[in-house]
Amino acid sequence: MRLLGRKRQRVNHDDGGGLLPGGPEAVEVAARSVHVGEQYTATLAVVGYPSEVGAGWIEPLLAYPGRLDIALHVEPVPPAVAAERLRKQRGRLESSRRMDAGKGRLDDPELDAAAQDAAELATRLARGDGRLFRAGHYLAVHASSPEDLADRVAEVRALAASMLLDVVPLTWRQLQGWIAASLPLALDTVGLRRTMDTDALAASFPFSSPDLPSNAGDAGMGLLFGLNLASPGVVVWDRWAQHNFNAVILARSGAGKSYLAKLDLR
Repeated sequence: MRLLGRKRQRVNHDDGGGLLPGGPEAVEVAARSVHVGEQYTATLAVVGYPSEVGAGWIEPLLAYPGRLDIALHVEPVPPAVAAERLRKQRGRLESSRRMDAGKGRLDDPELDAAAQDAAELATRLARGDGRLFRAGHYLAVHASSPEDLADRVAEVRALAASMLLDVVPLTWRQLQGWIAASLPLALDTVGLRRTMDTDALAASFPFSSPDLPSNAGDAGMGLLFGLNLASPGVVVWDRWAQHNFNAVILARSGAGKSYLAKLDLR
């Protein structure tokens, strides 16, 4: 096999229909990127996560100033399969602890913590308080040139490292990564997943945003006006939950001020 001498693959359709309806006419696949139309895309897969995360922990990636697509693929694990896997995992952890104790070794804090977490998770599953899921996170970085793409990928990897995330490029699997992270097909063609429980998976959804009002829960979340141009957050405001119902709408002529006012007052 001559991997070093492998040429780039170019997939195209000569009938003018493109790869997908409304999609590009051709996709040029390289080792660590794909060339789609006028854009270059490199897909990264998250293979390592921090031990503890808070709600909305993925927000720094969403606030990245460049074009970055984040895809989350979730597959539920059947309760019977999850219980069996946890039982085997607890058996392996307990066996390791007993072997260390029998040889007179000191307790391993990481092993003890893992055994305790597995026992607590098994208890929650038995009570029906949680479930297990197989989740995969993929990051698609876009740029207008290969040089710009390399700089963007380096920035995203540095940002992910600051969040204690281990990301790897999908070498020779960029086409599968582009399908999984950039196309709205709900297909995980890469298959790099991590088992998570309900709490960890819920924290992965970017429901928290610094642009949301502090009293959003008391105000019933209000009306969604759109996205903030300065950040990836949403603009949510409830006129009738304020002390004063008056508001001022400023925009250029023909931008839709009257339409927005009528929509708000309905």
